[in-house]
Amino acid sequence: MSRIHDSLTGPRSGDPRGPGPFQTIHTIETGMDKVPDFRLLHEMEQLQAALGVAMAPESRRVLAFLGAVVGEGVTTLALHYSLYLARSADHNVLLVDSDLAHSSYSLSDGVGKNPGLADILRGEVEPGNAVLGTEEPKLHFLCSGNDIAGHTDLLNSPRFGMLMADLGRRYHTVVLDGPPVLAHPESTIIGAAVDGVIFVIQHRRTRREVIQKAIHTLRGAKCQLLGTVLNRRVHDIPNFIYQRI
Repeated sequence: MSRIHDSLTGPRSGDPRGPGPFQTIHTIETGMDKVPDFRLLHEMEQLQAALGVAMAPESRRVLAFLGAVVGEGVTTLALHYSLYLARSADHNVLLVDSDLAHSSYSLSDGVGKNPGLADILRGEVEPGNAVLGTEEPKLHFLCSGNDIAGHTDLLNSPRFGMLMADLGRRYHTVVLDGPPVLAHPESTIIGAAVDGVIFVIQHRRTRREVIQKAIHTLRGAKCQLLGTVLNRRVHDIPNFIYQRI
């Protein structure tokens, strides 16, 4: 691994580490192939290195992946990034499905009625009883939860910020998979509550004015934009040449 990667994922000075990750009882399968996609791993390492430049090494890392509209590939990218960290770094990662509106395909779809984020914010369950393990020992998952009526008010409550602070002390990195910015106003609540937002754009799909409006919305809500990721990029040069650049 590069020195950038090592410095980013190494122990953070002055970090008390908190009580550590939750002890999970139930385990779910993420559905990801065990065989690594080396090109994707390379792209995730580039993303990790970029975040190392954008954030101080000792800073808390609660990150939200957001897109302008449905279909940008936010969920896929958040999952791949979380898996990359869990497999490549000696740290614990928590992936959170914070799309309580269930705007599209959700990571929580295969979890059933397991309690999750919404249940925690209503005070009906403790976080330690909701977080799930996965087939990756260092990757845990918190689903969206049950009965998500009034989800905007739940996310806008002080309990959400307190929960993010607690999770940030327990895990080296917390990754939130969030709802589309222009369809759900709670996306800005999520973006303002975390340490930074990674904005996802699907290549050659979303119009420039739509992207600009979403970014303006996030900045207006005082969200810390760490950068953008161009998803599903197609290169106009042969792959064997691109890999040498």
